[in-house]
Amino acid sequence: MALFNDSGLIGIADLEAYETNLSKVASTHGINIDTKTAMALDQVGDRLLQRLVRAGTADSQYIDPWLTGATAIYSMPPQQRWLFTLSNVVVTGPLHRWICFEVLSQVFAEAYNTQLNDRFKGKWTEYTARSTDAERSVSQLGIGVVHNPLARPAEAQVTVAAGSISAGIIVVQGAWVNAQGNEGTLSPLVPVTLSDLSSITVAMAGNVSQAPPAATGWNVYIGWDGADPSRQNLAPLATGATWSVPGTGFVSGPAPINGQEPEFYIIDPQKLRRG
Repeated sequence: MALFNDSGLIGIADLEAYETNLSKVASTHGINIDTKTAMALDQVGDRLLQRLVRAGTADSQYIDPWLTGATAIYSMPPQQRWLFTLSNVVVTGPLHRWICFEVLSQVFAEAYNTQLNDRFKGKWTEYTARSTDAERSVSQLGIGVVHNPLARPAEAQVTVAAGSISAGIIVVQGAWVNAQGNEGTLSPLVPVTLSDLSSITVAMAGNVSQAPPAATGWNVYIGWDGADPSRQNLAPLATGATWSVPGTGFVSGPAPINGQEPEFYIIDPQKLRRG
């Protein structure tokens, strides 16, 4: 799963999964979807932070095992206290829907206020209600967090040189890993067209300078001629290391994990069950 602060968290494909004509509506009425997405992320982020503050997560984790199936840990010794911020928040299914519905609500609010079209008003009302329902789910099920977040990296740096690889089209991605063996979200796709007898060298963007504090290494993934990406390195590479394709070519390694799973769920104290 992606983290809340990851770049490119919500794209047009995420939104058009709910509203297929969104691009047309936005283009016709001069609505900037990127701006609306940024506004929605700010608003959702503010409300998530309010819940984290109310939960007192600088001092404890509020976890409701009845709802989440997680181990019940309601407080920790002082040396283990942890302050969770938005960088620690995992985008679970309910949170992803909340963000998408909030974006769509704002898009159709502007469309209605510009055109005074009742169809747009209906969409605005619908997505506002769906946003509220998704927010309620996040409150009740909890905010998923990780202790050692691995932010999504920028595009990997790819250098092409002479080698032994045959011609073809590949896509290159990287992902940070931490000491616990967790892997973050893949970097954006870097498509590369190889001529016959080529080789590539891959580095993470910024190398050590852009590595998250929790990162202890990284993995490189290659997709060859439309195939799904697979890991090319047997063990994590050092944060400042580069990777070069061996003379034997690309391998069919493991598929990406696609981000970190929540380690804890923070329950808003206002939503805790009363006994």
